[in-house]
Amino acid sequence: MTGFLVFLYSILLLSITFILSNSSGQLNDEDTEFISIIGAVVDCSTRVGREEKIAMDIAVQDIYRLTGHNLALHVLDLPENSARAAFAAIDLIQNQKLEAIVGSITWHQAALVAEMVNITIERPIISLTTGLSQIVPDKELPVISMYQDISLQIECIASIIASFKWPKVIAIYEDRYSYTSDLGIITLLSASLQDSGVQLEHYSAFPTLSSLLDPNTTIQNELNKLKGKQSRVFILLQSSLTLASLLFENAKKMRMMRRGYVWIAAASITGLLDSVNSSMMTSMQGVLGCKACYLDTNASFKDFEVKFERKFRAEYPEDRNSQPSIFALRAYDAIWTVAKSSKMLHEKNYSKTLLQHILSSDFEGLSGRIHFTNYKLTYVPNFQIVNIVGKSYRELGFWSPEFGFTDNLVKNNSGKDKSQSGEEVLNPVYWPGGKISVPTGLSESNLLEDRGKQLRIAVPAKSMFKQFVRVSHDEIPNITYITGFSVGVFEAAVKCLRYALMYEIVPFHGSYDDMVMKVSQKAFDAAVGDIVITASRDQPIEFSQPYVESGLVMLVTMKSDKSHHRWWFLKVYTKEMWFLMAAMTVFTGFAIWVVEHETERGFNGSSITQIGSILWYSVSILLHKVNRGTVNLIYEILSLCSLVLGRSLDKYVFANPLKVNGLWFAGESFKSPWSRFLSVPWFFLVLIVTSS
Repeated sequence: MTGFLVFLYSILLLSITFILSNSSGQLNDEDTEFISIIGAVVDCSTRVGREEKIAMDIAVQDIYRLTGHNLALHVLDLPENSARAAFAAIDLIQNQKLEAIVGSITWHQAALVAEMVNITIERPIISLTTGLSQIVPDKELPVISMYQDISLQIECIASIIASFKWPKVIAIYEDRYSYTSDLGIITLLSASLQDSGVQLEHYSAFPTLSSLLDPNTTIQNELNKLKGKQSRVFILLQSSLTLASLLFENAKKMRMMRRGYVWIAAASITGLLDSVNSSMMTSMQGVLGCKACYLDTNASFKDFEVKFERKFRAEYPEDRNSQPSIFALRAYDAIWTVAKSSKMLHEKNYSKTLLQHILSSDFEGLSGRIHFTNYKLTYVPNFQIVNIVGKSYRELGFWSPEFGFTDNLVKNNSGKDKSQSGEEVLNPVYWPGGKISVPTGLSESNLLEDRGKQLRIAVPAKSMFKQFVRVSHDEIPNITYITGFSVGVFEAAVKCLRYALMYEIVPFHGSYDDMVMKVSQKAFDAAVGDIVITASRDQPIEFSQPYVESGLVMLVTMKSDKSHHRWWFLKVYTKEMWFLMAAMTVFTGFAIWVVEHETERGFNGSSITQIGSILWYSVSILLHKVNRGTVNLIYEILSLCSLVLGRSLDKYVFANPLKVNGLWFAGESFKSPWSRFLSVPWFFLVLIVTSS
């Protein structure tokens, strides 16, 4: 019985062991199936490609250590932005069954290859290439941009140029594409400069170094051409680190890194300043640049930095500097983006594709916030303005699309006046040559032939309006004085220039048309004065914007305002005119009294009454056309006067002042026709006086 129980116990143990072994085998099978295969296309011959490869390897290790997610990374070392890189990437997707690919593949490259081989790309491609590659949302061509919009970087450069008021600039860039052109970046720069009133004088495209037999000779020849231009402000828009090193080295040999020159480098160069050697920094003294900002103080970055430096020195011992740049951080975040999306896909979430999971990513990476809209990063970067001095660079301030120039991004998150210029906010810049005074940005030798030539400015010697130009000559000291409003405007405009303009104002004895023709014939460099713009004059020369409107005007002498004077109404007529009207009034009243005093009851009475009647009649004629309210007002005034005097005035004046049709106002109750005859000319005089 005991042996039978032992046998059953043994059978039970074997069954449990078999079940457990099968369960363990199924779990391991599931774990081995959960392996994400990712392809990477980098150019390890460049500093950016090496950093991207090291960062991707570290990301694979960190993902497995932190999440247990196993990633298999297939790396292709191919020249950046070449057609072979695009073909190789798509071949990996088709034949190696990759879930996604990360690297230097642009949307244009993928579209071109897909059209040539007539295939549909179903796996997402995350592009790390910094350039003007337009991303067109398309499920059949799922290229996702992992870099920031280059237009923001160009806007930052344009803001720097506008703040220092340089009138002209020259753009330099490396044409890195073998079958397309980078002219789009020039168009974008030109548009941004035009908004600030800056002219793009010239642009120069350098081919890739791999296509040049003698790079130094090619660079020197091109720099000689640029040296002959008027502008001394050079912008290096995009370039490999190797080409930039040769460019600045040759520019220094050709004395193009001395005082008076300005060099501005884009983020593709300044973003690698922490990894360049001392010889390149020596040839870049005074260069101004902008680099993307990222948080380098948190624990995640510090941990990544330690791993990156250790691994980079082990694989590339020839590179002395091993600090990571923004390009390494973006490659690291790209692998994490694919890993997080792949894990969500394998966690039985089949409602979305891997592409949809990637586009819905939202987490904080080392390079910034990782979130996509229309296949592009929505994170808007801030840029740090740096100035290369000595063996390193100085941090001058920051620029952001929201706040413009600022010395502290954290402080200005609450709001800031964006109207401040970089010259006001940024720390002092040490320009090429070691000076802090802002260069003019123009070739002084080309502008004024080493300042040996003065501009000859003509002014009309006999101006029609002396207020604009007045030419006077003092014979004793033998000096000619040229003054006036137009001359003042010209001198004020010259003071606004950032360089000293040498000129001589010369009086021109001739007509305005002759002076315009002399300017067109190069006898004078310009003309200043009260010169009216006409169609015939506008053809041979170019006029400035008018600063005074032309037209018919009247100039009168200004006098003090005497409207407050109490007797201002007497100024309507002269004293003689007032005396004449008073005399005629009294004479008319007296003449009518002579004719009417025997028959009209109103003219009878004492001498004082008759004199008052004569004067009142004269006044009543002047008030003949006033309304009833005015008559009442006069009567009230007379009543008040009677109260003040303490006696009645009724016996001196008419008893019924409202009798409009009576003798006193209408003059229609005269007894004698001679009275009417005497009143007619006086009525005409009153009519003329009241009308005027």
